[in-house]
Amino acid sequence: MPLPSLSTTVPGLTPFDRAVHVVNISNMTSQSPTGTADSDKVSFSPEDQLLLYGAYKQATKGDVKGLKPTFFDIAARSKWQAWANMRGKSHQEAQEIYVDLVVKVTLA
Repeated sequence: MPLPSLSTTVPGLTPFDRAVHVVNISNMTSQSPTGTADSDKVSFSPEDQLLLYGAYKQATKGDVKGLKPTFFDIAARSKWQAWANMRGKSHQEAQEIYVDLVVKVTLA
C-alpha cells in the first residue's frame, strides 16, 4: 500500500524507507515554526511513537541488547521496553509492523 504523505519524487525507496521518511518529515514539521500546514502533519500518539521506535530498532539493529535502564530513567526505560517487545521478530516482520502503523496513521 502506498504511503500517501510521501511525494513520488523520491525514487527507489523501499516501503520501509518511505515510512521512515514520512516519520522524519512529520517530526521536523511538528518542531519547526516554518513547517507545513497543520493539515499536512502526521501525528503519532505516544503509544504509536514507542511502537515505531521498537519496530525501527528491531528492523535496523535486531534484538535489544544490554540491561534495562533504571526505574528513574522513564524515557530510556520505555524505549528499551518497546524494543524488547519486538524481540524475536525478523528484520522483515519489524519493517512490516513499522510500515503498517505509518500507513494506518496517515490514512486516519
